[in-house]
Amino acid sequence: MKKSIALLALAALIALALPLSAAKAQDLISLQEAMNIAQSLYPSAKVIKTELVQAAQPPYYIIGLDNGRSVQINAISKEILQIVATEMLRASGRGVPPLNVVPVVPPPLPPQGGAAATISYEQALQIAQSRFPGAQPVEVKFERMGRRHGYVLAWEIKLSSGYEVTVNALDGTIVEIKPLRRLPYVISPASAAISQAQAEQIAVSNFGGNAVFSRLHQEGRREGYVLVWEVTLSNGLRVKVNATTGAILRAK
Repeated sequence: MKKSIALLALAALIALALPLSAAKAQDLISLQEAMNIAQSLYPSAKVIKTELVQAAQPPYYIIGLDNGRSVQINAISKEILQIVATEMLRASGRGVPPLNVVPVVPPPLPPQGGAAATISYEQALQIAQSRFPGAQPVEVKFERMGRRHGYVLAWEIKLSSGYEVTVNALDGTIVEIKPLRRLPYVISPASAAISQAQAEQIAVSNFGGNAVFSRLHQEGRREGYVLVWEVTLSNGLRVKVNATTGAILRAK
């Protein structure tokens, strides 16, 4: 009798657990479905930004529209979580590419030697260029993204195609693709007294790591309108080196 009661109790527990397991195993809706939901609210609006926030519970899509509205949609139930008023942006003629939420590289090995990221800059650039073949990087940042993205480390790569691609530095997932308002202004390296190689050596010798990307640009009024090499290191630091004197202006 006791055995029968125990079996019945176990069956009841399993039955209660089934809906929860099914919910966890449920697939996310597609990006196209999320876009359709957002555009059903504003039929004349165009999609200018797509994003999937996987770290949230529940995960949700953010669909940005050119009418100044950003629609957040539950990626499991299709429920509209909220509609946020954003700054008005004009849709470019390029259109917004669909957001690929499947990692395009094999799962990496755990980081060695205390490295901050398992996806290198070279891998992240390859992932970004897989979406925009032939596009070249014009600016690179290694950032810790905020609460909305689950505080993940990410490579933010601005491309000559006019888009910024954000790549999760831990698993290679594309977190976000968004159009740029304008491309960073490119200055010829011949304008600088300190070469790119010299600036990278200064940054590496003072802060370690390896130089993964560097660009020459003009700092604003606070710096007296000087030419600066901004060197991005593999340890995540961005070091600004005066391109005339070689002095380190700051690192962050």
